[in-house]
Amino acid sequence: SLWEKIIQRAMTFKEIMSLKNIEQRMASIKYMGEEIILSSEHATKIHQSKRGNELWLVKDVFSTPAKFLKYSCPSTGRVYIGGVPPDMSNDADDAMSWKFRLDRKEYDLLTMES
Repeated sequence: SLWEKIIQRAMTFKEIMSLKNIEQRMASIKYMGEEIILSSEHATKIHQSKRGNELWLVKDVFSTPAKFLKYSCPSTGRVYIGGVPPDMSNDADDAMSWKFRLDRKEYDLLTMES
């Protein structure tokens, strides 16, 4: 019955995240697409940078509010969504510099990303 709900896309993000089995959670998100995280009624975009990076806040799904960064790879165009520390500032480029393991000044100096 779980598989039927997943392939029919009949589960909400909150229902998926409540699955106890991590493999089932990950398979569900992969099948339904990472965008389900941000299309949830629990998600709010809190910042979009000039570079196109987006920072999202997800409430009432996890035990504490979570932040996710949505960004695209300049060389492939593929869109990624990844978690960032919840205490991160509300600036999407701060989150992206954290992903690159750069300080913000170094990230701002980048003229090309790949």
